[in-house]
Amino acid sequence: VHLARHHVRRDLAGARADRATEGIAEAVGRVRGEHEHAVAVRKHSLDIGFVPSIFLGYTGDLELRNLYTARLKVVLPAGHRLSSRASLTLRELKNERWLALASGSMPGYRVMMSRVLQFTPKFGVITTSLPGLVAHVIAGDGIGLLPAHFELPNDGSIVAINTDSPPLGIFAIALRRSASPLVGS
Repeated sequence: VHLARHHVRRDLAGARADRATEGIAEAVGRVRGEHEHAVAVRKHSLDIGFVPSIFLGYTGDLELRNLYTARLKVVLPAGHRLSSRASLTLRELKNERWLALASGSMPGYRVMMSRVLQFTPKFGVITTSLPGLVAHVIAGDGIGLLPAHFELPNDGSIVAINTDSPPLGIFAIALRRSASPLVGS
């Protein structure tokens, strides 16, 4: 197995960005938390890992392929006091109650949220899926942060608003060829 660009693209060929996001998140969750993938690759227990840019850390010994970059939007119930704004800063959202995904659904989600938001959010309801998170936003249980391409109900019950959050890159990683007996030439 090697991480040549054509192998990664072949695996994701024809997939829409949201399907790729769900598929990679599912694969990552089945193996272990994405924040542990770099460790597992370095210990030779994974040939290839999938890591959000905020968890990359030192990469001198890794071969990286950016699979995609997702812009993030905050999702609010339609009646929220900030729902009519065209954009929001993360600072404006610091005191809001945030929804979270259970660690069994997406390991490392709360750590990732803290790094993306650049503050420790006040978490409210913990849900097991992105559609569940959307349902809780609509119910007024809190707000969430989702990839901009995630499809939301088009019934006026929820709004997605741009933020100053940096885009989140998702990378496939493997040890450089010279560093791993598992990565062939």
